[in-house]
Amino acid sequence: MNPRISATVAAFLLAFLGAQALCDETPKPPADSPPTVESRQQSGSTSDEQDRREKIRLEYEARREAEWREWYERHRSPYGGRYDYDAMDVVGAVIGIAADEAPVRQRFAIGVVYAPANAGKMSGFGIQFMNRDRRWGASVWLSGALERAGDVIDVGIPHNDYHLQTQQGSYGVEALYSVGSANASLIVGAGLAVEQKMYTAVSNVTGWRWNHGSDARVKFAAQVGCSLRLARRVSLSLGYDTHQSAFFGLTGEF
Repeated sequence: MNPRISATVAAFLLAFLGAQALCDETPKPPADSPPTVESRQQSGSTSDEQDRREKIRLEYEARREAEWREWYERHRSPYGGRYDYDAMDVVGAVIGIAADEAPVRQRFAIGVVYAPANAGKMSGFGIQFMNRDRRWGASVWLSGALERAGDVIDVGIPHNDYHLQTQQGSYGVEALYSVGSANASLIVGAGLAVEQKMYTAVSNVTGWRWNHGSDARVKFAAQVGCSLRLARRVSLSLGYDTHQSAFFGLTGEF
């Protein structure tokens, strides 16, 4: 081979190998070096996406809390301190189902009251029924004798040698309305009462008893009283009724 060509080829190979060595020795950035522009853009987009997801989650939680508070206020008891709801209402409010479709349990109260005899009025018993949430109710009163004794002959006495016995009795119905809280409330009522007297003629000769007629009158009746809570579901009832005098009793709530 021509020595000149061989020298040229050798010089070319040496130059090529030298350039390759210089490329391999180019310094590389360390592992903990600052991020490049491209890496910063990628991390920035990831952070923005996380922020957007977090904002959506917070907004969803706030909306669900607002819906729950709205339902909570709508179904709260007018007496305060106690709220009526059942399991279906809670589940519906938490998962976003319309909780208004679930029925709200009503609270009722039934009481038994007693009125001692006073000022010519006979003792009597009454039953009071109240819807605590609607505040309306009713009461029924019974006192004295409402029927004749079984040994009374149901015709008039055939002679005039007798003496009279009188039996008194009454019954009434009143509408009630309450104002106040669950711990203490004022109750007023109005209605009608029937007062009757039954006369019995007792023979002075034989002692037999004969029907001698009756008398009945319808009167306006009213009452005012209060209910004081003694326990969670038990209350004390006190009041005065125009046709029954003062009364007291206990009321149970369910």
